[in-house]
Amino acid sequence: MYLIENPFYLLKASPKDNRKKLLKLADEAAFDMDSIKANESRSILSNPRKRLEAEISFFPGNTNIENKKIFNFIKTKNDLDNLQNIWGLNTLSYANLIANLIDKNNSDFENIYLIRLLINTFNEFDLSEIKFLINEDRSTSGFPEVENNKDIEDQINSRKSFYLGCIKKYTSELNLNIYSSLLVSLIEESNAIKEPILLSGLIDSFELQFKQYVLTEEEKVTSIIENIKTMTSSNYTKSTLKKLVIRLNKELREWDKLVQPIQLSTQKRGLEHIQSKNLGLKVRNLALELNNTHNERDLAHSITLNLMDVFQEVTTISDLSKKDSEVINSLREEDKVISEVMEYITDAKNNAKEKPNQTFIISEKLISLCSPLLEDVKENHTDDFYCFISDKVALCLNGLAVSYGNRTKRFKESISILKNALNFSAEADTYELIEDNIKIYMQNLGLSVHDESSLNNVNDNFNEAKGKIGKIGDFFGMVFGIFSLIFIIIIFLSIFSVSPGAALFFLCLFVLSIIFHKK
Repeated sequence: MYLIENPFYLLKASPKDNRKKLLKLADEAAFDMDSIKANESRSILSNPRKRLEAEISFFPGNTNIENKKIFNFIKTKNDLDNLQNIWGLNTLSYANLIANLIDKNNSDFENIYLIRLLINTFNEFDLSEIKFLINEDRSTSGFPEVENNKDIEDQINSRKSFYLGCIKKYTSELNLNIYSSLLVSLIEESNAIKEPILLSGLIDSFELQFKQYVLTEEEKVTSIIENIKTMTSSNYTKSTLKKLVIRLNKELREWDKLVQPIQLSTQKRGLEHIQSKNLGLKVRNLALELNNTHNERDLAHSITLNLMDVFQEVTTISDLSKKDSEVINSLREEDKVISEVMEYITDAKNNAKEKPNQTFIISEKLISLCSPLLEDVKENHTDDFYCFISDKVALCLNGLAVSYGNRTKRFKESISILKNALNFSAEADTYELIEDNIKIYMQNLGLSVHDESSLNNVNDNFNEAKGKIGKIGDFFGMVFGIFSLIFIIIIFLSIFSVSPGAALFFLCLFVLSIIFHKK
């Protein structure tokens, strides 16, 4: 009930006026307005039960002079954006004043200011205070006092609906996004632990009013999700997929603008907005699929960061997104490390093929490049990932050593590379493979697998120039072998009576074969 519809206002009466005074005022009002209306107003105010609505809708506890000042202020509406309770009105009277001031002809700033005031003032309503004010006026006017608290409660609830109607007359003219932003700011400004009653009512009506619109926006988001799933189920280009993900993030933010006041309000009540939670889970599942199935970590991370921002008010989605972001970010860093190590490994293999004689130097360079990376991985990543990367380096070094040894026969240096490979091996199979290759190359050098201490004293084919002592020893060994063969052949010829020409031919043949074998 607006002031201009209130029987007290129509009759220019006060809640303190008795029945006799009301009759007189009704007769006087009949000259200025319809007599039927005047009598109806008097009848309402004369009935203790009916008059309660008029009392709650008026300014109980005030004098006629104070009420006249209030009426005049409502007519003039001066300085609305700085309204102060200069008359020291009780909360009910002050709320009624504010509600009657809200008007779509006011400026946006004025109306928003009044709405804030009304929300805060209504939240301070005290049933016992209101009951006392009503009964105090009734005691003066001679009407029976209100005894049942429920009667007061019912009228306050009715007044709440009236206040909401006053506010909605203004908000109904607002753009949807502006209305949503207004509600968000009202929620965020509220310092109360419990959400103000009027504000909750506004948000509930907002949700009901724009339910279909929100559903339409949600369908846009779900449609993009399905398009992405369809695209990734077959061949796709990264650029096209990226465009769809950008669209998804944009549409989700647009959808969030509409539901954010609902999310905030629900959170304020200690709950989660179910509709938001369900949509958030759909988007999260898409991000996980892009990451786990398609290795699209950057795009998955982009979606996850957007979820963290959009669903701050939905605890379940916010917490999951935060954890997902940490995991995906870690995987992105791991991918970067893998890419870097594999680049070093590929370069080492290619360089060894082009310059096999420099394989030992190439292997040392690979170790110097990978060692700092592995130290970082060991410190900042999981043990499993460290083992994975380290084993990759070990296998590469093993391959370099085997290729080097087989090509050059330089087994001593091949063994050195293999020993370095052992230090990087993390898997039992890799360690066993490298150890077997070391044993093979040690056998090629004529060493026992347990005689590694002698390895440094052994010259393998890698040494292009041998010492003088080695050359002299080889010469005398060859001479001794030739004379031994001559002696054997002479005995053989004497036994079988072979001609001297044939003997000489065989002798030359044996000598040449020994020389070529030695070379």
